[in-house]
Amino acid sequence: MAVNAGIAGVRRQMMAASLIEANADQELDEKKAKGLAAKAMKMKEDITNEVCRRVARMQDREEKAVLMTAIKALKNSDPERSLHVLSERLKQLARRMEARGEDSSDEEEEAEEAKEAAETSIEAHAQHESQGEQWWRSETRPDKWSEVVDHVLAVSCSLSSLSRGEDSWIEEADIVPLRESLLGKGYFLSPESQETNLPALILTGMRSLRRAGVPTFYIWMYDEPWKVMLRLWEAAEKLIGGPCVLEPTFAAYHLDYHKAGESGNRYVGTNFSLPHRDYTYSDSYDSSGQPKVVTIWVPVSDVTLENGCMYVVPKEFDANFDRDDVMQHMWVQQSGWLAGKSFLSFPLAGVLPLAPVRAGTAMGWMGNTIHWGCQCHRTCSSNPRASIAWVFKRADTSHSLDSSPISFEDAQQLTLEQRKGLIESSMDYFKHWSSPRT
Repeated sequence: MAVNAGIAGVRRQMMAASLIEANADQELDEKKAKGLAAKAMKMKEDITNEVCRRVARMQDREEKAVLMTAIKALKNSDPERSLHVLSERLKQLARRMEARGEDSSDEEEEAEEAKEAAETSIEAHAQHESQGEQWWRSETRPDKWSEVVDHVLAVSCSLSSLSRGEDSWIEEADIVPLRESLLGKGYFLSPESQETNLPALILTGMRSLRRAGVPTFYIWMYDEPWKVMLRLWEAAEKLIGGPCVLEPTFAAYHLDYHKAGESGNRYVGTNFSLPHRDYTYSDSYDSSGQPKVVTIWVPVSDVTLENGCMYVVPKEFDANFDRDDVMQHMWVQQSGWLAGKSFLSFPLAGVLPLAPVRAGTAMGWMGNTIHWGCQCHRTCSSNPRASIAWVFKRADTSHSLDSSPISFEDAQQLTLEQRKGLIESSMDYFKHWSSPRT
């Protein structure tokens, strides 16, 4: 976000530099012309330096994740995983160099050597709200959380009876065409789900939380959202081709037409309304082009074109889909020097709405697929979209440095305190979308 926010200033500076340079070419006295030309050159150098700093920050984040993963593997006496992660990184660097037309033969040879080495090495209740209290931040009693939702949701934190692949949310016969869509288009949309009970219960719970003044992210305190996730786990593994783990940040959205108008669409549970990628291409695919991360999005209400549907930019319309060597890869929407104008790195004609769909219809997209959610319109203010979302990553890839991924077995056994901690870290992670602008 900081990168997108700063692009307007960069464009203004570039324009000013160009105007100064043009003025310097006019018939001015020699001293003034030299001064203007020098000023223009200095401004362009500053702009170039700023762009380089921003690109470097993005690359540093990637490098840090890889290096820390490798170091952690070595500390755990797992040199094979360490060498695998470093080999993957070298291959990604070689791919970028090749995209720029540079010779990457040395990097490819080193990556192959590393691979060979790896293969051989071993809101509160009304009373609390009126008092300005946020009781949910410290509450971990199951009976209290059950009371908030009128006892319609479970808080047993015991899901060990639900085995991997049991009662899968997506039919086995649908996996192949959905994988083809994910790989070929960058997203998938499953057939209408026959499961209506769980989405309805989750929606009822979200509405109860909202009435109590509790952020809708806290729906993850209850068993039902976790059951949906667990029933989609094996399907996700088949979609991206390997054992998966859960990224420890997930979301619960329940749009509010009136609150959006009052807050400038910044509140917990709002849609992420600007086109963006969650991850770079290198984060989303391995060096052989196989997927390693997928976002799963499940509406618990029916979704229409007016109550807050999702939009994606299919792979075929995204010129920078795999170009994480260029600035526009992550800056898909840039503020222009004309006030109130934005410039997109993709054609609007290619945008696709993932609607209408019934509650419970699973959909998802690659980590580097451009996507966003639209706001709820006035005509649907009484029935805004509600949904839950999370990210699966292949277990053999590098992960976030700040927190550990969650396995299927871990997700089954999370205590209420652990669920609460993950909810709060997720809310903090996404706060740039919901916090009031300063």
